[in-house]
Amino acid sequence: MGFYCKEDQLQFEKSYVEILNLFGKGNKSIITAFNNRLKEVNTYPGEYSDSDVNSVTPGKTGYENNPNSRIYIKLIGFDRSTCSKAQTQHYFSHEISHAFSVAAQDVFSTRHRAGIGNYNIPYFYTTRIGNSEYLGISGSIYKKLQPNEIENVIYGGGFCEVMTDLFAVTSKVASSPDMKNQGITVDTVLKKPNKEWNKERITSGYFASMPLARLAIAAFSNYPNPQYQYILNTGGSIFSTMRTDTNAEVHINDFIYGSMCDPLYIAEEYDKIAGQPGAYFKLCQLMDKIVDDYAYKKPVDNKDIQFVIQQLSKFAKLRTMIKVQEGVFTQEYADKIYEEFEKVKSDVEREYGFSDKYKQISNQNFQITPTVIAETSKNAIKENPGIVAEKVKKSHNIFKLLNRNKDDMRR
Repeated sequence: MGFYCKEDQLQFEKSYVEILNLFGKGNKSIITAFNNRLKEVNTYPGEYSDSDVNSVTPGKTGYENNPNSRIYIKLIGFDRSTCSKAQTQHYFSHEISHAFSVAAQDVFSTRHRAGIGNYNIPYFYTTRIGNSEYLGISGSIYKKLQPNEIENVIYGGGFCEVMTDLFAVTSKVASSPDMKNQGITVDTVLKKPNKEWNKERITSGYFASMPLARLAIAAFSNYPNPQYQYILNTGGSIFSTMRTDTNAEVHINDFIYGSMCDPLYIAEEYDKIAGQPGAYFKLCQLMDKIVDDYAYKKPVDNKDIQFVIQQLSKFAKLRTMIKVQEGVFTQEYADKIYEEFEKVKSDVEREYGFSDKYKQISNQNFQITPTVIAETSKNAIKENPGIVAEKVKKSHNIFKLLNRNKDDMRR
């Protein structure tokens, strides 16, 4: 280990313990996996610059180029840093979270492990998606090429980076007395707008995309309003399993679990619900663009954000319906999960400054049917017989609008 100063070493140790706690108290398997994977950590003064780290890219977690496939972490540390102390602490936690995602795959993934190409990067592969095989590598997904190569395209890299930022913030908040005194908990970070917990004014290219990651978390929930802070306080893990009201064993949240432990799990679940192989990769391509545009301060098209929100809304609704059909949830249980999704969605729309008109249509999207319109019309006739004709006409127009080809809504 090569720490440039003592403060760097102390912060590394602190961030390590904080992120380790997300896996539950005394999780020896993840400790062993992390130690087996980590080759070295090096930190540098603020003015340092090389191809991996510099003032623009303050940290990197990568694989060494040999058959062991161990990982290294490089960071710009505290000495002569131009960043605030809180900002540098965040960078440490972000990179250590990346390293833990590699260890977590070693512990939790049931997929076959192998190396690829000249880099000997470990991956975990699953059954073919469509006509191709996809590989999970450290939180992201790559397409396997023949005979022994991977395509130079990352799927889910945007979600991976944003979720890594969320894990970094979550790990610090979970054990912070100062945050607790301000009423900020892990649940605040994972469920509420950034402004409600980012009191230290940490800046990151990924923070602007966090609302969409929170919406994805809500869409993949398996429990109505889980209390993550309580789970950690009682020695549990946010990546663990629980039982639903039908006694089915599931992860507390599939997106949280998959983001840290198995990205292919997310792709499989999304495609299953969507009924279309490769559907998750299409969502990821747009999310990756949004994340990159924000990170590099490029203009972001609101239509892209709206499209991601609409797709996650459709997924969340279909998923709860299918889980009821499969006997995983009861209808009452599923309704509570979807109610929580709608609350998060409303916050996300407000964070992006969408108009009330857009939110009205979006909230009805994928839910309005001719039956709903008919029932609404009958109730309206009783209450306002004089003006109901115009309202029914508008409702039918909305129904037609929402059933156009969804690609039209994106452009």
